[in-house]
Amino acid sequence: MIKFGYMSVMAGFLATAPLISQAQDAASKTEDSYYRYLGEFDVGYKYQFWEPDFIPDTYVQTTGLNILDIKWNLGQASWLADKPFISFFIPAIEYEFTPNASASQDRLVELVENDKDAWKKLTLNFDMDLSRVFFDAEKDGDHFFLSLDYNKQTFLTDVQSYKDYWFVTDDYVNLLIPGDVLSVATEFEEYRAGITLKHTQGGGFLLGMGVADITYNKPMATDVLSTVERIYEAELTATGIYVDLGMGTEYTQLLLNYTYALDADVQILDGVSVSHFDQDYGYYIDVTTIEYVQYGGKLTTNAKQFGLDIDLEASAEVIYRKFSDFIEEVEVNDDTIINFGIKYRFGL
Repeated sequence: MIKFGYMSVMAGFLATAPLISQAQDAASKTEDSYYRYLGEFDVGYKYQFWEPDFIPDTYVQTTGLNILDIKWNLGQASWLADKPFISFFIPAIEYEFTPNASASQDRLVELVENDKDAWKKLTLNFDMDLSRVFFDAEKDGDHFFLSLDYNKQTFLTDVQSYKDYWFVTDDYVNLLIPGDVLSVATEFEEYRAGITLKHTQGGGFLLGMGVADITYNKPMATDVLSTVERIYEAELTATGIYVDLGMGTEYTQLLLNYTYALDADVQILDGVSVSHFDQDYGYYIDVTTIEYVQYGGKLTTNAKQFGLDIDLEASAEVIYRKFSDFIEEVEVNDDTIINFGIKYRFGL
């Protein structure tokens, strides 16, 4: 699976630097109502809550998060309009975070310490218009795109136990008795690479397919699979296929997503698979094959759909993720994310 680092992002950006000097000469030729030197920006607000269901006999507090959402798409700059190959190396960058004044964000910063990042979500998206690069297609129409995506999220929630649990990490073991509250920091990371068919001006039909690689670091209770009542810091990994399906008008769209991996893996205690015998604790968790399923939907609509002369977009999104035993149909780990947002789009 392709991994993107900051050096590759900067290399793509620097490769386009000489073209900036052409911006003034090309300004009079643009067909846009205004010239965009820096591309397109989205600034918005999102209310999101996360419903994890991974530890039996516990009360999981669903935390509402007030999130600020900022997105920068330099690839939409006017001076890159006729350079689809170069614009591919400039990702659309989206950054979501909870303001520092929030108690939840302060607690998250304390929990993640030095080995994790404190921000809420980072997304990088690379799109190359293959139809224009290799087949000299018209600017407007249904085109094939090479899509590379990177997504990283950090969550926080509180889990209160109704019974005794041993909470085991790579470094220490704590006994949780009924009433104790466990603050849980969870990290989700995903890489995707695939081909997408979509209309260049939005709307119409969208179909995308490709490969997805997922790494999920979060606590997991072993008594979903055995009689041993312990909570472990776990790493859940999966590599599989994804399908994106979209439909709608230019200003109102519905996007559906499905990801599936059959041979997923769950590891505890710094690399011990849950299907292996644990010499320290003397038990065996009988898991034949673990599958990973993720599906979701996002509905967006723009104020222009209703005749308003403002680029204001509202959205509602649901995401469901689950690791389960393929043979026994026992859920190992799952959670649901729901959010509602509004964002304003403008160019500079």
